[in-house]
Amino acid sequence: MPVLLADAVLCLSPTVHDGDTIRCGREKVRIANIDAPELPDSPKCHDRRASYAWCDYRAGEASRAALVRLLSRGRVMLERLGTDP
Repeated sequence: MPVLLADAVLCLSPTVHDGDTIRCGREKVRIANIDAPELPDSPKCHDRRASYAWCDYRAGEASRAALVRLLSRGRVMLERLGTDP
């Protein structure tokens, strides 16, 4: 489905939270169809009852750095697809 201009929002100063989440102003934005490794402060990795395989902190830091590099290349346009539960 093509994106209409009205559906897209320019994010002037995005900041990176982790490898699959950015902030655009006060809005927290999850990137669709991406599940990056967790960072050391992730509560998912501190629950000893759960075996969460995506707690490779070195890979989490690398994915965060890659997203920072990607966003530094130019303007960031957001297309809202829904709400993340």
